[in-house]
Amino acid sequence: MKPVGIKIPFTKGKNGYFEQTFDAKERLLTNLKLLLLTIRGERPFEPTYGTNLYKLLFDPMQDGIEILIEQDIRDAI
Repeated sequence: MKPVGIKIPFTKGKNGYFEQTFDAKERLLTNLKLLLLTIRGERPFEPTYGTNLYKLLFDPMQDGIEILIEQDIRDAI
């Protein structure tokens, strides 16, 4: 049985459920999007899953913000 992922943006499939994907590249990109768009601590039983990108992007601009963003992404992955 092949691994299955849910296509993002969500669309209704032929069977009435969310449309699925069997493509490994598409699943990888979807999982990466979900990781980057999830705020760290948002998931109750996975407090280290996600990033702090929203906080970093909407904080006042500071020197070295690019380094902080890159490090946050690396830590999440």
